[in-house]
Amino acid sequence: MMGLLGGTADITLATDWYNAENITIFWTKWNYQVHIWLKETFFLPLIEMGYSKKFASLAVGIISGILHEYLLSVPCRSSFGLPTMAMLAQIPLASITTYVHRNFGGKYGNILVWMSLVIGHPISAVAMYYSYVKSEHP
Repeated sequence: MMGLLGGTADITLATDWYNAENITIFWTKWNYQVHIWLKETFFLPLIEMGYSKKFASLAVGIISGILHEYLLSVPCRSSFGLPTMAMLAQIPLASITTYVHRNFGGKYGNILVWMSLVIGHPISAVAMYYSYVKSEHP
């Protein structure tokens, strides 16, 4: 349904994100429809305008961060940039996990992906909760 509404021909809803060998593969597979939308709406047009892949990736990271900021910070009535910072942190994490994947194998890259999910997301959730409580009870 999202593929039809989003204008993409491919309506794949889920892929094996849990086997991702680096964080780039994870984010591609985690929310496939959003990945396609960001790629077609922002990344490819920037490349066609002559910008580098690094710049286009940074721009998409900022846009993704702003979207996450809106989806997470607005309901919690707090805005301190954690979702945006977390999404921008994925760019160097992508380089690290890709390096590990290429040099040590996909299993070790997948371990790093899972470590970032198991450690990073709970820390972010606690920080968002702390910000929410602090804003509600100063």
